Formats: sequence, C-alpha cells, structure tokens
Amino acid sequence: INYLLGHVYFNYSDNNNLYVSETIDREVNDDIKMRYYLNDGILNIQPSASGRRNYSKANRDLLIKVPTSYSLDLININSVSSNIAINIDSSEYKINTVSGSIELRTSKFNKITCNVVSTDTEINILDDIGVKVDFDTGSGKLTNNISLVDENHLIKYNSVSGNLLIKH
Repeated sequence: INYLLGHVYFNYSDNNNLYVSETIDREVNDDIKMRYYLNDGILNIQPSASGRRNYSKANRDLLIKVPTSYSLDLININSVSSNIAINIDSSEYKINTVSGSIELRTSKFNKITCNVVSTDTEINILDDIGVKVDFDTGSGKLTNNISLVDENHLIKYNSVSGNLLIKH
C-alpha cells in the first residue's frame, strides 16, 4: 500500500470476500482516487492515477477488509502522513511513514518493522507470547509491557522522535 494522506484501516470481513474501499469527504476527480490491482496474489494499492500529486486536500479513508480464511504473509505500507490501524494477523508487517499514528493489533507474527519520523505507535499483542525488541531512536520513548523475550517474534522500530508502546 502506498497512501500519502488520510487514514488506513485493516479489519476482517464478515464473509469470505476481500473488500477495498475509499471514502473521501468531498467530490474529487476520478484520477486522484485510489487505485488497486491484484497481481500474482499480491494486492497493490496506490493513492491515485499514475503521475498525480494533487489530492485536493480532501480527507481520505482507505478500508481493507480481509476474510478470516486468508493467511497473510506480508502487509507493507508506505505513507507520508496517515493514521494506520491494523486489526488483522500477518506473518510480517513493514510500515514506513513520516507522521500520523500506528495502531497494530495482532495475535501472531514473525516480524514487525516500523521506520518512522515522528509517529507514535501502539502494538497490542493479543496472544500471550514474548517479543524481542530492537528500538533505535533519536528522542522517542519505548514502553514495553511484555517481559517475556522470544527471538521468533521481532519488533524492529527505527524512529527520529516517535514513541513505541508494546502491550498485551
């Protein structure tokens, strides 16, 4: 997912269908609306038609609903200033953003990588598992409420000034 402005939400769907939708708070040209395509089992989402940079300062919400029967290998998000809320499981998460917030709820994962500038992040681990944390920051703060260390569940967080909260 490449999404520059707005909010990005991941949730499970109520049925066996995958949904991708965008809501925008005002009327905009079709060429600045979100684009998506499926290629070899990989869902790609772009913020607009190729070459467009003007997003009309509209408030945008991107919603992705995934069936519970799907097994996801990777969620990869590149953003500039989006609030990101993920409430589904994946083996790996890669999130790169400048600002906004990240809220991630997962019951199982192998690796979470966040490269941020001034983003505050909350990772809520739903299962009773341990984590290994690699936290690199200029002035951010780490709060890790999980005392058990497990090398199989790595959280790598690189930040200029963003805070990271890890909890059950």
